[in-house]
Amino acid sequence: MWPITARSSDVDLFDMGLRQLMNLPVEGSTRTQETVSTAPAAVTVFDAAFIKSLPVDHLYELLNYVPGMQSQRGADSGFSFGYSVRGRRNGNQSKEVLLLIDGQVLNDPRTGAANGSARMMSVAQISRVEVIRGPGSALYGSGAYSGVINVITRQQENQWDLHVGNMGLYGMTGLSHFSAGQWQLDGYLNVYKDSGDQYNLDDTFSLDAADRVITRDPRSMLEGHISISNGSNNISLIYNDIKGDDFYSLENLSNGINSTRYIHQGIQVSHDINWAPKLSSHIEWQYTSVEQHLDSQITAVGALADPALSNPVSNDPLIIYALVKGEAYRFNWHNDWQSSERLSVQFGMNWQQNETLTSEAANNFNTDQLSNNDFPVDYYGDFSNITTAESQSPQEIWGLYGQTIYQPNDIHRFNFGIRYDSNESVDAHWSPRLGWVVSLDENSTIKTLYGQAFRAASLSETSNPNSPILRGNTELKHELIETVDIIYLYQQSNLNVQAGMFYNYYDTPITVIINDENIREYTNGSSSQSYGLEFEMNYELANDVWLRVSASEFLETPQSFFREGARTGSVMLNGFMDALNWNISAVYKSDSEMEIANNAFDKVSSYWLLGGKLQYQHNKQLSSQLQIKNINNQQYNTAPQGNGIFEGTPNRGREIAYSISYQW
Repeated sequence: MWPITARSSDVDLFDMGLRQLMNLPVEGSTRTQETVSTAPAAVTVFDAAFIKSLPVDHLYELLNYVPGMQSQRGADSGFSFGYSVRGRRNGNQSKEVLLLIDGQVLNDPRTGAANGSARMMSVAQISRVEVIRGPGSALYGSGAYSGVINVITRQQENQWDLHVGNMGLYGMTGLSHFSAGQWQLDGYLNVYKDSGDQYNLDDTFSLDAADRVITRDPRSMLEGHISISNGSNNISLIYNDIKGDDFYSLENLSNGINSTRYIHQGIQVSHDINWAPKLSSHIEWQYTSVEQHLDSQITAVGALADPALSNPVSNDPLIIYALVKGEAYRFNWHNDWQSSERLSVQFGMNWQQNETLTSEAANNFNTDQLSNNDFPVDYYGDFSNITTAESQSPQEIWGLYGQTIYQPNDIHRFNFGIRYDSNESVDAHWSPRLGWVVSLDENSTIKTLYGQAFRAASLSETSNPNSPILRGNTELKHELIETVDIIYLYQQSNLNVQAGMFYNYYDTPITVIINDENIREYTNGSSSQSYGLEFEMNYELANDVWLRVSASEFLETPQSFFREGARTGSVMLNGFMDALNWNISAVYKSDSEMEIANNAFDKVSSYWLLGGKLQYQHNKQLSSQLQIKNINNQQYNTAPQGNGIFEGTPNRGREIAYSISYQW
């Protein structure tokens, strides 16, 4: 049932039998009501109660508890956190995964990725999150290349939280609900600021490995979400604004200059129509605007101080103050026909237009000359000269899709879906999907899944062919993926298990190479494959103690700029003692690799991260929480996209936060 939205969950995972966890609603896999057991997908669902118990604050942290997924910090900014599915990562961003919040697409219209503000989304607003591993193009088109993350927000709740912690942390989170007749208003607000951790890092502008830079990674964030509904009509507004200073910017260090800011704004208007008792439609219009402000030092002081390199000669470093804006318009029309109790049909169409509005930078040197090795380059002496990146016409995509869900008896359930997409920049594409779910008995289920998907090159990947940092490629072809999943589910009152194996084949994958000028450049790589195993288990050890384990093993990872960790895992132990809820959690990522030159890789070491959380319910309205992330103060790095940070990107040490919550 479209739209993908819901009221706040009425069930508490810790109060229900684990058998019932398999019956939590899943809507993102088929756009109709399913359960974990019946959904034709490899899917993990987290409820608000489960999320609240974990020592996590942001969406990217939560994803480390999903088998087959791993998040990592890049070096584009202080809040550059990307995530990958089944060992495949295109870059620091997350272009292969479609991110939805109450049906709104949060992927950047210019880059195609869930931007930094979206990946940093606070989990405080989440009622339920569905993480679907595997292609979703049969329903969603290009953006759902290797997965879909469907976030359903908390609604009809009133709660305010205050947060303080080390690293100068302070913040406030609020949920409010108002109603008058058929009118419903739900609002969410998150204000967050910290001063960051301190790091002693290699000076990216020095040729002497002994030279170091002391820096921090402060960041601030403002999130707002308003939903207004009246019967079958709904308006939803989203505003995200996140800013980070110092630390890395475009993989260089420069305190006092480096700064990155993302602003995401979105509006969605929707209307539901019931044509007949068994036939309904959902019509939806979306507008998204994303802008990025980027201040960055590109070269060392004196790097161009030579008559052969600059005119007039200057000792200044190359500095850019960039502004990039993009927007997207989307229209969705979805229909659901419940032909009988055992047969339903869903069909519809989508239209989308992406456009880069502004892509310009104020520079103190002529960057066009620099990109083309046209020396000496002009030195301006100020930042009054604006360089505009190569403009590109709007990218228009439209698609038609249909699917059937057929259950001939209580044992077998079949799903067939297919979608046709037309993109003016690439060839049209068909995306089929097949699913067969077999209930062996009341405890056991087997899913056999097949799917194909594609991802069209984004505007940022095809533009900026003269960039001195990361060059686009106007000749990029869309990348293709073909997947097979076999999943076994077992459930009892105190135990449920999901164990699966997958195979992915990648054709014409979009990747990054380091060209002869030592500049990164997008290109279509060679076909490759990946396959592996995934596992997750929930086990009730005692009446008040719950164990959760997830693990994945990639037996082969795709050939790309990154080689993700072949093993990932998480362990969570949660328990109750009267009014006290306690949680101990850990996540693991094995060694990974990053390409430092063509076909030359450097290792990034494995790590365990330990976290804990205590929650005390003082009374019906008032509660407090103490949370510690990275208890063991693990000093660990993750793989950046660039080729000059050989030690990897450092991550924060121990973080301690105290919160007090009032609910009415």
